[in-house]
Amino acid sequence: MPLLVGAVREGNLSGLRKLKLRCFPLGREGMESLIGSVIESRDGLPLLKELDLSETRAGEGLVFLGMVLGFGKLKRLSTISMIQCGITAEAVRDFAVGVKAGALVGVSSLILSKNFLGVGSWGELMEAIVDSEKGAPLLEELSILDPY
Repeated sequence: MPLLVGAVREGNLSGLRKLKLRCFPLGREGMESLIGSVIESRDGLPLLKELDLSETRAGEGLVFLGMVLGFGKLKRLSTISMIQCGITAEAVRDFAVGVKAGALVGVSSLILSKNFLGVGSWGELMEAIVDSEKGAPLLEELSILDPY
């Protein structure tokens, strides 16, 4: 992970279009490091279109994804897949803050299935989309299957 973080921070992966870390043991700290390197880099990951963090425990650091989307360092990110990645109710609340600020403006596919949070937590995310001035105008796919 440190090598990936370093490469992103230095701008050595600026042509990356797909980042698939499925089953990689990421967790909150890993998300903070990875997203921090995107924020600290000059251009971020300007061509990244797909991000797959399924089965990584990255859901614990969902707040960092919401932050980086607001900074414009992932301008082309359109597909986010976080299936069974340990999203917590607190993480959804924190992510909702970013969503209200416009984090989902360019996202067309948001897959958050099998995180077993219950309807209330997902309701907070939906409220954030509704309350956002920009909303999620390109969103074509939203999956929160198995929300209980």
